[in-house]
Amino acid sequence: MTTWTEPSQTLPATLRVDATGVYFTEGHPLAALDDPALQARITRTFGWMTLAEALTVRTLLTHPPPSPTGDPCRCGVDRLDAHGSVDLYERHQDASAPATYLVFATRCRACGRCWTFEESGDDRYEYRHRARSFDPAGA
Repeated sequence: MTTWTEPSQTLPATLRVDATGVYFTEGHPLAALDDPALQARITRTFGWMTLAEALTVRTLLTHPPPSPTGDPCRCGVDRLDAHGSVDLYERHQDASAPATYLVFATRCRACGRCWTFEESGDDRYEYRHRARSFDPAGA
């Protein structure tokens, strides 16, 4: 079970995804993550990275990934293109953002860890990159 908590809300918000469904305020079946209204609520509360991670957890629950290869990887880099061999599970772009804002949720083929990559900025100034690891099993 993977759980995200956002304590800065007036009432602390919790999002949980496991084999039985999606829990955000109330319970929903896993398929509810396809609902744009639920995605918008999750994005407003937790952000794009968490939405991408929740969708990836759902995918990994319904379609288990292959075993890691054990090859050397470059986990910990903050750019998707620098990481190396990954499976891309989710890609989201905030079309309303004034500059480029992209989020990618991936799984490293070498070690099996899941990573979310965020890219923001524009060509005239600079791009900022951020990466965070997440555990789809919630362990």
